[in-house]
Amino acid sequence: MKSRVLSMLMLVGLVAAACSSGNPIASVGAVNITDDKVNGFHASGEAGGDFDCTLDFLIASEVFAEAARTRLGVTVSGGEIDDYLAAPPQHRTESVAALTVADFSDDGVREQIRRWVLVDRIVDERVRADDALFADVVPGDAPAAAAEAPTQFMSLADTNSVLQAWAAEFVDEGDLADVVVDPLVGAWTPDELSTRDACAAAVLARVGGVAITEADVRALNDPAFPANDDEFLFELQFLISSELYLQEARERFGIEVTDDEIASFILAPPPHRVAALSQFQATGRFSIDGVRAQVRRWMVADEVTTILIRDDGEALQFIADNTGLGVEEIAADPLAFLSTEEANRIFNSWTTEIANALEFAEVEVDPQLGEWDPVFRGFVQPGG
Repeated sequence: MKSRVLSMLMLVGLVAAACSSGNPIASVGAVNITDDKVNGFHASGEAGGDFDCTLDFLIASEVFAEAARTRLGVTVSGGEIDDYLAAPPQHRTESVAALTVADFSDDGVREQIRRWVLVDRIVDERVRADDALFADVVPGDAPAAAAEAPTQFMSLADTNSVLQAWAAEFVDEGDLADVVVDPLVGAWTPDELSTRDACAAAVLARVGGVAITEADVRALNDPAFPANDDEFLFELQFLISSELYLQEARERFGIEVTDDEIASFILAPPPHRVAALSQFQATGRFSIDGVRAQVRRWMVADEVTTILIRDDGEALQFIADNTGLGVEEIAADPLAFLSTEEANRIFNSWTTEIANALEFAEVEVDPQLGEWDPVFRGFVQPGG
């Protein structure tokens, strides 16, 4: 929803009568969506700041369900949802695992599973019926099973792209169910039809196959300081690039960063990171998860930079000449003899070289966020 009116009014208690428990706040065709259903999507029974996002998701799900039924003859039964939960297909395994630990009620989990079953069946129908599209989105080395269930072998981006193209057809034709929204919530228009998953469960990106969800990004901030739209995108880019650097450091140097090592770093940071960690924590904006994510990135950078310096005899000799110390003493802890700016320059040069050579892991992102630029390591907005 573009309007936040309902959320604000609910906070000050002005709409208790107008939007009482169980009253419809939106309808899609003959299907009513009540405030009970929106709040009941969440385990706490309160959608809170996710109210608008959850309502958007439920409206879109009903629009897709009605269009799939009338245009493709596709429906989803309760038994299919049960089967999907019990044995999720390989391409949704991570998503289902993330969903089941998110703050969703059983009804919320089933609603998201219903959407995934629906999306997979819609996209399968579209791809099977178009040989050129099949060749474009299904890897050439996919097994024979891809002929029946192509979505199981497609990327997240391609699945969403096919779904968006299908939705654009019936939206452009004006052939979608009537959507009516309570004026207190705000106006709804077809251009708000979102292919995104439910708020916290939405997989926004995959880095070398590792999923990053909306919940992962939201978890970086203290609840009292939620990220605005620009901050959210920046923090998602931070998580993507951090995962890229970790995977590259692991592959090239065998570097791993454990939870225990992160905890030890926070308790007793190395001298060159004391000030930075103190400043980061002092902002009060970030949760412990946010602090741990930043520390993990620093630890990867420090280990990579240390290896690069130790492997560069000229660099070691240069530091020795400028400090009057022996090369072996410097090699024991090179970062003790570099400024933060110098260390950052070395690490950034390493990441830039890898990015320019297009050697980082593949990054898939939700198309609605824009395109991922592998060299810039950031988003290019749609139409940008």
